Amino acid sequence: MLSQEDLLQIGNHFTKLGEIFTNAAKQQSEVVESTKKVPKDPNAPKRPLSSYIMFCNDNRDKVRNQHPGISSQDISKILGEMWNSINEVEKKRYELIFQRQKQRYQEEIREYEQLKNLQQRTAIDPMHETFELANSFASGIVKFD
Repeated sequence: MLSQEDLLQIGNHFTKLGEIFTNAAKQQSEVVESTKKVPKDPNAPKRPLSSYIMFCNDNRDKVRNQHPGISSQDISKILGEMWNSINEVEKKRYELIFQRQKQRYQEEIREYEQLKNLQQRTAIDPMHETFELANSFASGIVKFD
């Protein structure tokens, strides 16, 4: 059997343990709040639609007309079943469109990143524009009349 002193000591340990858990929970919530989502740049190129999404966009109205009054969730289920049942040739057609759009997106994102880097450099270095102009004069690209 535990003495009164032992019980008091155990109680103190539990109190300290409770404080530790409370402090840890506060720190955890602070960490979660600090990892906010970075806002997307509205000028950034849009990602291409997947082959499945293109298929759904092409067939959604047809399904809606065949089943008037059906919920959006049920339309999505029907479209999923249709996607799984179409032949490989049809899927391949959507996949090829996706691949072309993906290549175009990668080119656009590369150009966008280059432009973004150039804008950041010019914002950091105000002499950059003057240097580029002087360099153009020196190389003969731009002629001074």
